[in-house]
Amino acid sequence: MAAVSLVLTIPACAHVDPNVDSYSAQEQAKADSAIRMLLEKAGTAAPETMFVTAAGIADLSAYLPAEAQSVIGQLDIIPGFRTDCQRWLAAVYEACTSVSMTIPSRMGRIVRSMEIPEPMSIVNGSTTSATSLLDDTWSDQLERELTAELEDQFARKPENGSSIDEQWNRIVEKYDIWRKAQMNLSPYSGKPVPAQIGGNIASHVATLISDMFFTQMAIEEDAIRTTPRPQDDSLIAQVFTIPAQP
Repeated sequence: MAAVSLVLTIPACAHVDPNVDSYSAQEQAKADSAIRMLLEKAGTAAPETMFVTAAGIADLSAYLPAEAQSVIGQLDIIPGFRTDCQRWLAAVYEACTSVSMTIPSRMGRIVRSMEIPEPMSIVNGSTTSATSLLDDTWSDQLERELTAELEDQFARKPENGSSIDEQWNRIVEKYDIWRKAQMNLSPYSGKPVPAQIGGNIASHVATLISDMFFTQMAIEEDAIRTTPRPQDDSLIAQVFTIPAQP
């Protein structure tokens, strides 16, 4: 199963700690630093497990916006359609893999500058509360950045072969020819006319990558925060992880 099928609901950001005012400025500052280190660590690890299995044709629907889902039902009806879609999907998957690996460097500047209003609420909150905070703070901007990068990659023409946009345009062209034929036959066959293909592929895929990133990052954060404290006694271990049993 491809990584795109992974679904995890990230819990809402931690509730406000009623004892937040009882923590010293030093404790809050220490928690603040630990949260930023935790975000960097979890966010850096996340992309390494997002696209580990190549997307197969069974995963095609995940990469298509709602307005283009009608492609799925015609894979074995329009001549050569399945092959065209497989080739396009392989190219999109490669672009997704490449773009996802840029997320940690994009994230670094956000983590360093973002506001963490109540650090101890994150520390005492759920084991994915830091990821939830970053998701709330940054996901919209990340999706915009990924959309722009994907649009650039989709338009880029390799030395030998077609760009991803060119491949998609051929798929749409084949579909439209077939659809026109179905429109002409519809008065006689009584069958409904298939929907037109639409939607913004780059924007949809950017949202897919962003969702996968924050889902995997939540898994990484949870693993860090529920693992017994290692021997290195790092700041993250001091603030977040469970003390080792004697």
